[in-house]
Amino acid sequence: MICNRCGVVNRAGRVVCIHCMGPLDPAAGATSAECADHPGVPATGRCVTCGKLVCDQCGGIVNNRAVYCVPHAEAAMYGAVQPDKPAKAPKPPKAPKPGKQPKAA
Repeated sequence: MICNRCGVVNRAGRVVCIHCMGPLDPAAGATSAECADHPGVPATGRCVTCGKLVCDQCGGIVNNRAVYCVPHAEAAMYGAVQPDKPAKAPKPPKAPKPGKQPKAA
């Protein structure tokens, strides 16, 4: 089973992820998955950014957080904005509440 939270492959029968302790979905099944770039090689995780299945050669856990493929690993290491996820616009400042006057010193 592959964890939806961190992308790590877990053995069948587990109820929580061995890496992030997130709950695993038993309905997802224990089907063996293959690496997207290397047919015949078992996948060791799924990139949390793009969902691509990766093996040890073309992906891995970055900063002890989650599994990333090679194209997304650098952005995860250095905190860059992911190309798939645009940056959020900053929130506008809150307007003062009507009826309240600032205290005079």
